[in-house]
This record gives sequence, C-alpha cells and structure tokens, in this order.
Amino acid sequence: MKRVFDFSVSLIGLILSSPVLIPVAFLVWMQDFKSPFYIPTRIGKDKEEFKMIKLRSMIVNADTSGVDSTGKNDIRITKIGNVIRKFKLDELSQLWNVLKGDMSLVGPRPNVKKETDLYTDLENKLLSVKPGITDISSIVFSDEGDILADKLDPDIAYNQLIRPWKSRLGLIYIENKSLKLDIQLIFLTAVAIFSKERALTKIAKILIRLDVEEEVIEISKRKKNLYPYPPPGTDIIVGARGGQLQLLLYSIFRIGNAPNNLSWESYYEFRNNSRVGWTIPFSLGDSHRGYRVLGTNQDYFKYFRYGRKKKLEFSKGEQFSEVFDAVIGSEVAKELNYQLNEEIIVAHGTGKKSFLQHDDRPFK
Repeated sequence: MKRVFDFSVSLIGLILSSPVLIPVAFLVWMQDFKSPFYIPTRIGKDKEEFKMIKLRSMIVNADTSGVDSTGKNDIRITKIGNVIRKFKLDELSQLWNVLKGDMSLVGPRPNVKKETDLYTDLENKLLSVKPGITDISSIVFSDEGDILADKLDPDIAYNQLIRPWKSRLGLIYIENKSLKLDIQLIFLTAVAIFSKERALTKIAKILIRLDVEEEVIEISKRKKNLYPYPPPGTDIIVGARGGQLQLLLYSIFRIGNAPNNLSWESYYEFRNNSRVGWTIPFSLGDSHRGYRVLGTNQDYFKYFRYGRKKKLEFSKGEQFSEVFDAVIGSEVAKELNYQLNEEIIVAHGTGKKSFLQHDDRPFK
C-alpha cells in the first residue's frame, strides 16, 4: 500500500510542480550555465547507495569542501539557492527518487556515508526502511540552516545538537509508521513552510499520542535552546569526525589524537540537565614529555572505574584540589623518576617535542 501511495503521489506531484520546477531549474542554469541539478550519493535502505536528485542551491563543486552540514549563511549558497531552500524546492525534485523507488515520501532523511558510518547500532535501524523526503524531524528541524549558522564546525554542531533528536524522531516514526501518519506528516510539512509554530504544535500532539518520552516532546516544541546530547544507543557526545571510538581511545587508553568535542559552556548545559546523573569532563590535546595529558576535575576520581568497577588508587599523594595540581600515573612517575611536588611543564600538542611550552604556569 505504501509503495502504491508513494508512486501515485510522486507522479502527480511531479506533474503539478513542473510549472515551478522547470522555470527555477532554468534560473539555476542561467546563473553559471552549469547543470541545475545536484546529484549526490546518499545511503538508502539496507545501506544501499543511490543518487539523490536535488535542485542545485549552491555553487558548483560545493561538496568538495568536506563540509556536509550547511548553515543558513554558508557562502556556497547562491542567490537563487536561498529561494530554493526557503520554499524547499530542492526537496520537490526528489519526487523523482520516490517515483523510481529509491525513496519514500515519508521516512528518515537520507544521509551521506561519512555520517551513517558514525551511526550507533540503534541508529542503524534508520537504514531498515527507505529514506524519505520528509518525516517528523524534517518539520522539527526545518530551520537546520539557522541552527548551524555561525557555527565554527557545522558538522560537529549537527552531530551534537540535531542528530541526537533527529535520529530519535526517525526511530519513533519507524516504530509507529502508517499510511495515516504519512498523510499527516506530508500535510504538516506544507504547513511548516508558512507557519512553523502551528506545525510544531500538531507534531507535539502526535508525539504525545504515541506516548513518546517527555524530553523528546519538549525538544520537538523547539521552545528551548538545543544542547549537546548523545545519539540514541550511546552515552557519548559525538566530537570530530573520528566519532565516539576516537574519543574513547584517546581519553581512556591514550591512543590516537584528541578529537574536537564541545565547549565548557556546552558541558555545563549538559551537566545541569535534569536527566543526567553525573558527568566527567575531559580536556584533551596537551602533553608532558611525550605522555598525554588529560584535564579534568575531581569527578574523575569520584566516578571513574576500571576493570570490575575498581576505583583509582594512589600509591603516593592524593587527588588534586587546586587548579594547578597534577596527578601522574605511577608507571609514568617511575619512568620519569618524579617525586611528589615536582614541577611539571605541560606542552601544547601530543608529540614528544613541542614549540609551545606552558612554562608560565607549571603544575605540581
């Protein structure tokens, strides 16, 4: 039934929208005499790759920058591209993918391979159905460009602020998918173009009816600022492209390089969330004589466990209490022949040699 509905609506949609799509495609071509279509590779059902058809809203070869998430003020967006994005005309052209069977009208939005490679086991369920032109998250985060505007790294901001909720909403759709819900979401997608607030009110009512957890409902109302949060299936907030594995290997086992994660202000927002029991902050990237340095606070000693939930023990000294106190692993102290209260100069970077020593602020 869903395929029949998708095929029929996409065919009618292409016919009815052609008087708009054709002139706009001509205007895109006129601006630089290049193809008016952008045809990127996306990951579909069962991790199969497919070519998605979009009206081009950015300059030619914009995807070679390596940035997949786009802010509203991205300099790669053309003048006609701003109009295309405002009225979601680039989504209309994807009706062709629905007609072909690559996509559905409603379903989790398709993603690039670099992003799906970061999926948790739970998020991989998003790839068990055909991706869609719209879904619950498409309405909730229809202002994704505004959210990512002015962010130093839009990809990291996307993974910290949008992906956690987008994935949860996608999973909620999969668990409750029906033709009735599809029709509701298609209607609300159109409503959101002209009245986002009205569409979000309806979305909240749908989520309440589906008995969704309160925090997801509150986020979906979009009345509060978004804050960094882990994707479903993990309790680690995504950092740089290396993902959660890179963060785990570096912060716990000192393997690899430090990923860019989140600001101290963002950490405080996350820590103060009522659903968070405890946190341990990690500040990464410095070293001492070739050994990696981990900046943290007393919560590290309070909550960190290893092996069979064993606490860290001190062979000498005690945990730090002042800003420039330091704790050295017993094996490192033995290797460097250190005694208690010796000065320690931390260097910027993770190599054995550094041109930037923090010798103005020694630790002890």
